[in-house]
Amino acid sequence: MNNTLNNNFIVSVKNVNKSFGKNHVLKDLSINLKEGQLFSFLGLNGAGKSTLVNIIAGLLKKDSGEIDIDGLKVGKDTEAIKQKIGILFQYPVMDPLLSVADNLMIRASLYHLKKDDLKKAFNKIVADFQLEKLLKRPYGKLSGGQQRRVNIARSLIHTPKILFLDEPTTGLDPVSRKLVWDVIEQTIREKHLTVFLTTHYMEEANNSDYVVIIDEGKIVSEGTPSELKVKYARASLIVYTQGKNEKLEKLFEKENIEYKVNVDKYIAIFKSIEPLHKFLVKHDDIIKEYEVLKGTMDDVFMNATGKKASDL
Repeated sequence: MNNTLNNNFIVSVKNVNKSFGKNHVLKDLSINLKEGQLFSFLGLNGAGKSTLVNIIAGLLKKDSGEIDIDGLKVGKDTEAIKQKIGILFQYPVMDPLLSVADNLMIRASLYHLKKDDLKKAFNKIVADFQLEKLLKRPYGKLSGGQQRRVNIARSLIHTPKILFLDEPTTGLDPVSRKLVWDVIEQTIREKHLTVFLTTHYMEEANNSDYVVIIDEGKIVSEGTPSELKVKYARASLIVYTQGKNEKLEKLFEKENIEYKVNVDKYIAIFKSIEPLHKFLVKHDDIIKEYEVLKGTMDDVFMNATGKKASDL
């Protein structure tokens, strides 16, 4: 890959390796994040995404390689890095028996804030995330969506520059997933954060500035969502006709384009949106009424890795 260590990047990972016994989880991994970027790190469960986050958080040691966080070295400047980053872990880190208020205050105290600053930070995060009605409730009694909201608040209470979201919506129903993402997107807009997202829900990467796809510890592809869709996502061309159209069928067959007939329309399948557009321009004299369906990030992942996003 063409990522290189660069002082303009707020996060730089260079040639990082990590093994657990004979299982080589991260293999010479190199990635970079620009400040203010929403960066998505995609892969199936077990691909190595959470391992990298845990190394950055100081919970695991890398075997080799370098990681810089805003000019600080992971493995050396641990305490200083903790002040700059917030992490939403895949699994809860709150005490289920304590109230939401007590959990947030305990977490905030870990960042060595002064008493007045601690109180201000607590009040602000409660207001930002509309947690007033939850403060007295035990964390363990909250719904999955409410717990995730509280955890996002916990990860931001010290106003970090970089937010790591490790599978933020795993295990949530669709309604709760949307609620959590509404909170995340609002926070990104208001606080101008750099965000590092790991997920196996491919559609969550659609609004990212940059995407890296990892498989078995290695980067298999990277780029903006649009670039990746052009390269990998199958696209469909629906041509509306009045019954059978032999001229259109001969055209598809001549250019070796896969198609199927469905009453009053033809559905042609292209490897990506780029050749579809070229086909339309070339044959605009024949194709008049049509609809284009773009591929998805699921298509990107499947074609980049040879695996399905549902193969968890």
